Amino acid sequence: MHMRVLTVAAAIVMGGIPAVAAAQTSSADPIRLGILGGVNSATVGGKDAEDADRLTAFLFGVSVLKPLGGGWGIRPELLYSRRGAEAPIDDEDVTGKAKIKIDYLDVPVLVQYEGKTGGGVRPHVYAGPSVGFKVRCKLEGTGAGVTASMDCDDADLDIKSVDFAGVVGGGVALPIGNHFATLGVRYQHGFTDLESESVVKHRVLSVYAGFEFSLTR
Repeated sequence: MHMRVLTVAAAIVMGGIPAVAAAQTSSADPIRLGILGGVNSATVGGKDAEDADRLTAFLFGVSVLKPLGGGWGIRPELLYSRRGAEAPIDDEDVTGKAKIKIDYLDVPVLVQYEGKTGGGVRPHVYAGPSVGFKVRCKLEGTGAGVTASMDCDDADLDIKSVDFAGVVGGGVALPIGNHFATLGVRYQHGFTDLESESVVKHRVLSVYAGFEFSLTR
């Protein structure tokens, strides 16, 4: 009797393995394609970044989250992001503000860890490198009721065309059916000086929202 029970139990277990494996495969997290947009609070840092104030700007773009298992995933992104800074104009004749606005096409490659809660909410954190390619650069001045702007090249301001940075951030993914609404915050720390003649680097804090579409396997 004892051997018969073991034989039956073994048969049940062996027969159930394919079903369990299939269930695990079907319940595995799919790739998620995301869109996002938000607000940048940008400034600059470094020993030559005197009197720099924050510039309110924007970012938007797309992301792909590829799960690797155990809550880990790889998250490449393609973003359009405006960075820069403001500084006060305090001249004898004019009081106002000067702004530098630099648009980049950013390509971050991030490693993400995502948890799961009982309600389906998924908190996550991520970090990784980013490279930005300058799209355009403008200088803008406002004072005495007048606003003027010009290209950085026309002002002989040689802003570098590539910006290397590190990104850290986190947020939550809120389930909507099989898809997710997302909210997050991130910080981007520039490693590249804006120009060769000064030690000035980007510092950007961003708040964003988005939507992620789960792609079926």
